[in-house]
Amino acid sequence: MRGLTISKNGVAFVIDGKGNMVATSCNEVPFKMVGGKPALMMAGDMQSKLITESYAKVLEWKNNNKDLDTPLTGEYPSATGYGTVAVAASLLGDKYGLDWITVVAVPRSDFMSRVTSSLYNSLMIASICVVLALLVGLTTLNRILRDIRKLTNAAKRIGNGDPVSQLKSTAKTKLDSSPGPSTRWNTTCGSTS
Repeated sequence: MRGLTISKNGVAFVIDGKGNMVATSCNEVPFKMVGGKPALMMAGDMQSKLITESYAKVLEWKNNNKDLDTPLTGEYPSATGYGTVAVAASLLGDKYGLDWITVVAVPRSDFMSRVTSSLYNSLMIASICVVLALLVGLTTLNRILRDIRKLTNAAKRIGNGDPVSQLKSTAKTKLDSSPGPSTRWNTTCGSTS
């Protein structure tokens, strides 16, 4: 189990019915040497605080007669700086005569940090898109309104009786490139003379 990666700080471990460590995913070994022979360690004696706190939660479930045949999940506030820790436990191998419990504990910050960073990235991209849409919209509106302002000013001058010079349009349309009406008439209908 030592190569198993749960999350940045998460752990998985297996304990027997008496609370002895069987295996763990963290670097700490689940046994100690006593008289030159390996002896299993109690889960409560491990140096990993995440394991000891999670074991305490599982022990609480067992003391409250919770059925571990179906996986149990819960959360507890960590006293060691992990914040809220999500923990799951399930009985392993009861039909084979084993009384082992598999426990997985993951600090909420391990999986919420990814969600939070994704949220911030999405908000940043959305803000950039809104700013770009506003810039394109305002630029287009300004180009359209420029010619309308010129026509409005010309109409006011005509209404006031002032002489009006010819307006120059900056917009390019199909009418700008097509021949005038008299030229079109002469080329399509031919001359009548």
